[in-house]
Amino acid sequence: MSDDLLTTLNRLARDQAASDPGATDTQARIVQAALALFAEKSYEAATTQAIAQRAGVTEKTLFRHFGSKDALFQRTVYPALFRLLQPIAINEFESMLRTRQGGGFRETVRAIVADRVAFGVKHPAIIKMVAQEMWLRPAFREGMTKLFEANIWPHVQAIFDAARASGEMRDVPSVVALRTTVSLVAGYLFTRTVLFPNQAWDDAAAVDELTGLILDGLARPLPAEG
Repeated sequence: MSDDLLTTLNRLARDQAASDPGATDTQARIVQAALALFAEKSYEAATTQAIAQRAGVTEKTLFRHFGSKDALFQRTVYPALFRLLQPIAINEFESMLRTRQGGGFRETVRAIVADRVAFGVKHPAIIKMVAQEMWLRPAFREGMTKLFEANIWPHVQAIFDAARASGEMRDVPSVVALRTTVSLVAGYLFTRTVLFPNQAWDDAAAVDELTGLILDGLARPLPAEG
């Protein structure tokens, strides 16, 4: 995990502990130690013994305050990640989508692809952590789904509805159009940041290629000239 992300998550954990008037000093230290180790090593590799040692307490004390490692994980990582994601992954994207409504479909699709590729390239550690937690933990997945449905989906659906109404997009459900877009962009980011991060990548060219692939599947074919 990148040092910048680790620093941010630890700051959020400190803020989170400080904002909880019911938290004791011991609980605050356990929360900060747990989040640091979860971020550094992953949930599976961060043992309760290591968390307790970093917090300066015994495992018995840790379990007395939090009950289990899973409960501690949900108390630390989930709120910190949601607070981290809200401004940079949700609010900024929502603002961009709002400004694109009413614009041309092709230009809008390209803007969406470019925005998500830029975010993924800039924050690969966030992408990896979110993908891992969504895959492994239903509670986190449900939280992310609620964020998406409340903040992003209405704007995406409006864009697809307008494109269908104008004849720029085929008559396919919005969820299919979204799945097509997400699959292609996620596939590129996985290859770009996980499989071959050290290769020379041309992200601008990739955005054009991805946009073309999406539109070939979604856009209504243009009439032949002449």
